[in-house]
Amino acid sequence: MDKATEILGHEPTGLAAEIVGRGTVIVANDANYPPQSSIDKATGEMVGFDVDVARKMAELLMLEVQFENPAWETIPAGLQQGRFDVSIGSMTITDERKKALDFTAPYYYTSGQVFVKKGGTQIAGVEDLAGKSVGVGAATTYYDFLKAESDADVKTYQTDADAFPDLANGNLDFVMTAGPTGQQAILSGQPFEFSGTPLYYADLPFAIKKAEAAWLALLNYAVPTMH
Repeated sequence: MDKATEILGHEPTGLAAEIVGRGTVIVANDANYPPQSSIDKATGEMVGFDVDVARKMAELLMLEVQFENPAWETIPAGLQQGRFDVSIGSMTITDERKKALDFTAPYYYTSGQVFVKKGGTQIAGVEDLAGKSVGVGAATTYYDFLKAESDADVKTYQTDADAFPDLANGNLDFVMTAGPTGQQAILSGQPFEFSGTPLYYADLPFAIKKAEAAWLALLNYAVPTMH
């Protein structure tokens, strides 16, 4: 009996059967989102928390893992079109995304945090962003939050990390991203600091195309097993 059949109690169907048959799971994530995922310049290998999670998921399901690093905003469509089997890339659940994708139980939780150049303004709340330029990754929940909840001048970048150079050189007042992402930038020696406390916290699940019950069940076996 293969591992998938053992977990499910029956032979895998649909996308799960296709993945098990090929023996490889295709994982989409962001190649410029440290510490969750990035490319090690010395080795050319994918590294980071999301990368470790993906590898462990594959190990638990007795699969090999193949990483793909598309533009972030193309991942939902890529999942629907079968270019990737799963997104393990710190994707937050939103009502819009739920129309197109299914989500596992959360594998971790993170904060929506504002960062400022060292010595800059400490905000007390989202109202302090009014009229200020704030950099975010395109098609992220940080963008959605700021557009809905603030009067900030929101500037978009291909990834959250791409906004940091403009924060350093004074072209932005703030950057909003996940707490660990900004913390990684600080630890790498960049001149930033946290500005205020997190504006919200988010659940982070795996994302897959809709109506793939067997594949979702396999992933929902992997998440609590890893926990």
